[in-house]
Amino acid sequence: MAKRRRQGKRFRLLIYERMWQRWAGILVLIILASLVMWWFSPSLSLETLWEQALTLVPAIGAGLILLFAFFSRRMAWVQCRSNHLRIQTPFYPLAVSYGRIKGTYPQQFHEVF
Repeated sequence: MAKRRRQGKRFRLLIYERMWQRWAGILVLIILASLVMWWFSPSLSLETLWEQALTLVPAIGAGLILLFAFFSRRMAWVQCRSNHLRIQTPFYPLAVSYGRIKGTYPQQFHEVF
């Protein structure tokens, strides 16, 4: 089978890079604090197993958000093709034709509505 040629280079969307940079440190601290609280939960008068397990909920939630932020920065990109601009986000692909881009003009926001 012949190798398919791509039209243009893919460029990462910077908004997801910034999201990773902004959230990664905070989420790691939340995970660490939640794990420390779970480790010391018997001395914090959390005797039942259910109460001790609830201390891990923030760690699980922060871990899921951390994974999403890590993988979304790799999955989001922009590519110039021959007849349109393709914007690929983690959830929604978008193709904008160059005719629409060419037809745009600056407008005051209060004049639109």
